[in-house]
Amino acid sequence: MEYKRDEIFNATKIRKRVQIKVMAIPKIVSVKPIEDMQLIVSFDDGAVRKYDVKKLFSSHPVFKKLEDKELFESVKVDMGGSGLAWNDDIDLAEYEIWKNGERI
Repeated sequence: MEYKRDEIFNATKIRKRVQIKVMAIPKIVSVKPIEDMQLIVSFDDGAVRKYDVKKLFSSHPVFKKLEDKELFESVKVDMGGSGLAWNDDIDLAEYEIWKNGERI
């Protein structure tokens, strides 16, 4: 496929004007379950978020299983800090916690 000189110039000009910003989400380093089905999550950049798991109940019914206190408190950081996991069926990405958790 051949392009005309003007088409190449315009495409180059547009690429120079458009900048794609890639936001790196910090990785999770620790998690602490607390009362009222909330988590205190620490990230590798020093940030800490409080995340309320209950808000997932209506949109993701699988999280209702976490009403079992023993299961809720069994939360672990996934290898590499890319999320949290309770078992093979219930996990949560670091982006969700980072974006929707309360900064503390």
